[in-house]
Amino acid sequence: LYIGEPSAEAVAAQMPDLILVSATGGDSALPLYDQLKTIAPTLVINYDDKSWQTLLTQLGQITGHEQQASARIADFNKQLVSLKEKMKLPPQPVTALVYTAAAHSANIWTPASAQGQMLEQLGFSLATLPGGLPASHSQGKRHDIVQLG
Repeated sequence: LYIGEPSAEAVAAQMPDLILVSATGGDSALPLYDQLKTIAPTLVINYDDKSWQTLLTQLGQITGHEQQASARIADFNKQLVSLKEKMKLPPQPVTALVYTAAAHSANIWTPASAQGQMLEQLGFSLATLPGGLPASHSQGKRHDIVQLG
């Protein structure tokens, strides 16, 4: 819909039936809530304190798609087991991060993040991060992902 700053105009152009807004993090459009709620019903979701499975279950309940949500989670769990059986892990522990060249930053996934939890389910052991990292606070109140840069 947009790159960088959230855009109510870009959201409106999609003519959504429902708008989901992240409560925290770099992808949060919370400052636009008052504008967005005039476009379509708008839900603010805090997803940094729960697994994606819990979030999907919650969204399934909200939208009346409980069975589809349960089916997606079951499919994912089957794929996870299959992948784990086929994987050869590198030496442990590891640090998992995503570097974003355009932003000159990197996000490190902690065990509290959805990504970190999935990696641990696959058998990875996430390294303890050293103290004193020059972390950015652009993620707001999020502590499950450490942003560098």
